[in-house]
Amino acid sequence: ELRPEISTSFFTGNVVVRQGTDILRAEEIEFAGDMGRMSGGGGVAVTLTETAPREALARTIEIGGQEMVYRPDMRTLALAKKAYVQLPGARLEAGAISAVFGRDGNAVESLAATTGVAVTKDRYVGRAEAASYQAATRRMTLTGRPVLTDGKGGSARGDKLTFDLSDDKILIENEGSGRAITVVRS
Repeated sequence: ELRPEISTSFFTGNVVVRQGTDILRAEEIEFAGDMGRMSGGGGVAVTLTETAPREALARTIEIGGQEMVYRPDMRTLALAKKAYVQLPGARLEAGAISAVFGRDGNAVESLAATTGVAVTKDRYVGRAEAASYQAATRRMTLTGRPVLTDGKGGSARGDKLTFDLSDDKILIENEGSGRAITVVRS
């Protein structure tokens, strides 16, 4: 459905949008206005191919959810309902995820996630109320009562849990005089 009088186009049924190597798939997509705003529903998956600073090879990031809103003026992509991001080395799942793109518009600069956050890296799963990711440092930080489990029954709790995706370290920190709690099961 095209509505040129209000600069809106609406597409339904297995929609695929390509720009260079980037691909957007959705059940429905609406392009609104001259500024490039987009919204989508019925399940959305965005595959981005980007070259990160200090890396020679391109990497693929997939971002998805049931609903999507893209605001190019703010360089943000917001996903809701079963939102996820598949990064090289880790997967982030949450009720809502917001991605901020760099000035060039084609590389994820940062991520913020809320509501039922889970980060999976190898056999480890971190759960928390919120998470943030900075592409420059390749660190995913969980806050809001984070818990790390290892798939073998072991767990650790603290105030802040950081996955360092560049060197495969996981850091558990506490603020103040409290102690981090670690339970290891053999």
